[in-house]
This record gives sequence, structure tokens and C-alpha cells, in this order.
Amino acid sequence: MLLAFGASYSVGAQMASVSAVLPFLLAQKGLYWAAGLLYPIFSIGFIAGNVLSPMVVARSRRRQNMVIAAAAATIAVLTSCIAAADLRGVLVAPVFLLASAVIGCAMGMANNAYAEIISRMLDRPRRNHLLLTQEAVGAILTVVATLMILPLVSARDPADSRIDVLWLGAAAMVAACAAATLVGPTTSGALRPPQRFVDDYREGVTVVRTRSWYRLFLATQIVFVPISLSMTFFSLRAAMSHGDKAGSLHILVISSAGGLFVGAVLWRRVFTRRGVRGMLVLSGAINGVAALVCLANEAFPGGEQLWIHGVVFFLATLANAAIGAATVSWISAFATEERRAVLISFAAALAAVVATVLGAVLGTMAQATLAPWPVMIVFALAVLATTVALRAPDRPPTP
Repeated sequence: MLLAFGASYSVGAQMASVSAVLPFLLAQKGLYWAAGLLYPIFSIGFIAGNVLSPMVVARSRRRQNMVIAAAAATIAVLTSCIAAADLRGVLVAPVFLLASAVIGCAMGMANNAYAEIISRMLDRPRRNHLLLTQEAVGAILTVVATLMILPLVSARDPADSRIDVLWLGAAAMVAACAAATLVGPTTSGALRPPQRFVDDYREGVTVVRTRSWYRLFLATQIVFVPISLSMTFFSLRAAMSHGDKAGSLHILVISSAGGLFVGAVLWRRVFTRRGVRGMLVLSGAINGVAALVCLANEAFPGGEQLWIHGVVFFLATLANAAIGAATVSWISAFATEERRAVLISFAAALAAVVATVLGAVLGTMAQATLAPWPVMIVFALAVLATTVALRAPDRPPTP
């Protein structure tokens, strides 16, 4: 049931991706300003979910599965609301933005509750195997589901056919809710009492002042924010060029799922051989290549090609998939167990603030024109991230 939940949850998250699918849909409505704000607002909601999750998990006692079930159900309802607003053209921007914030909050709580469940039910090797397997299975299911509906979209209005992706995402989250309900309670065990957010903030500031490794970690987190936001940027560029083509969004979803599938295999091997530094350097380099491919596609004499935008999405997703794993590995190597969650949360909150500002800027740049300079700036930011990542630890010692 854990695998069923994880795979279904992954499918739902990909089908209603805040960084790729929803910005594409908003761009088709001409709401580029709102499209650029989706991921930053989602990030703020995600941080809020992280702040609330200790209290929610503690009160759930052994029924953490009901926390992830409620989160999946909430995301399913909100995804359906987004689809309905897009279909009817009513309050599109407010519904998309508000739903993104609440989805972020629900995912923040679900991720922490799910981590608690698998830590109680599985040992470390089995946890790693489960996480990699569910990501790969989720990517495969996403591709299969999208390919099944792709032949049906050519005879329909492109705007209506794109919403099918959202309905599939909502259905996947309903399946995740059902699977989470069947997981059952976890084994008993004491949970640490949650700290107040202000205490977590003070502890994070103290570590920033006293630990040089954490200052480097935060700097690296900040320069990699554009890598996370590049999916939204490339989604808007694709929408400007291919928004009126039937099946265009479906191709991008398939490409993104392919990036997740390959990433599940690639980043594990890179970490084994090259550590955190290898993951981050290669992530930045791959994102830079994605920007160059996008630039070449837009300069193509015969017009932009949808399949090349699919390659861009594949590369951007592949690059983004490494950041979270590298972050956890870096923190795990240097931080003590009792400080680990606080420091990750503090870094994520700082990254969310940066993403709020930078997301609006990149969203504005993406819609400016099809001139090459916005893509060149994204490429320069990828080069900057790669350069800073050279200072990341290779095989850092455990404290």
C-alpha cells in the first residue's frame, strides 16, 4: 500500500504540476503575471505545511496515514476546482493562486507525515528502495495515462483537451487517498514535542552565524532557486509557441515524467560516485544545456519544434530532481539529528522568499518576447549555480 500511495501521489503531482502544467494553462489565458507567481506561492504554502506538520503529526498519534489521506483528498478537490475554473473561465487567476498555496500546504504536511510513516515501518535500505521505486513507477504511470488520452485530443478543442490532464491528476490523488487509508496505523513510539516556529528561526540564525558550512549551504540553495523555477520559465516559453496545438501540454507532461524516471536511476549513481558536489554540478550543467537547447529551438529557421521543447522539459526536470536529494544528503552529513529538520526548514523558508521574488521576475521575462535574451539570462543563472556548486562537499565527514 505504501508503494501504491507513493506512485499514485507522484502521478497526481505531475499531472497538476505547479511548476509546469498550471503555468502553461494560465499562459493560454494570457495571465502571465499569475503564471509567474504560481511556484513562489506554492513554495510559501509548502513552508506553512512544514511549520504545521509537527503539531498535526503529533496529534494524529499512530494514524499518520490519515494525514496523508486527508492531504491527497484535499489536493484532489483543489485540482478539480482548478479544472472547473479553467473550463468555465471564471475567477481563473484567483482560483489557481489560492489553490496552489493550499496544495503547497497540504503537500508540506503530507511529506512530513509520510516520512514519519516509512521511518517507523521500514529500515533505511528499504526506505531508499521504496522512494526510488515509487518515483519510477509514478513516472511510468504518468506516461502511460497520458499516451492513452493523447490520440483522443486531435479531434477536440485544444483548450478543452488540456484540462483532461487535470482530471487525471485529481483521479490519481483520489487513488492515493484510498491507498493511504488502507496503510493502517504505524507502530507505537514517542514523538518529539514540536518547537515553536520562532524557536526554530532563532536556532537557524544561530547556526548561520556560527557554522561556515551552513552559510555555504544556504548560498548554494539560493543560487539553485532558478534551477527549480526553470520549469515554469520553459513552460511559459512553450505555451507562447505551441499553446494552440492539440496535445502540446500532454507531450510536455510525458517529457517531464521521463525526466523523473531517468533521474531516479541517474542521481543515485552520481551520488554514489561523486557525492553531493557531483549531483549539484551535473544538475546545474544539465539545466544550462536545457537553456541552450531552448535557445537553439527558438532560433530555428523553420520555426520552433514541439518535440525540442519536450527535450528541454526532460532536461529541466532531470536537473531539478537532483536538488532535493542533494540538499538532504548535505544536511545529513553535517547537522546533528535533532537539528536536521530545523535547518532544512530554515533553508527552505529562505529559498521560498527568494523564489517569490525571482519567480515573478522570470515569469515576466518569459512572456516578454520570443527574443533570445531571457533564455540567455536563464543560461547565465545555470552557469552561476554550477560554479557555486563546485564548492559543495564531495564526501563530507559525518559530525
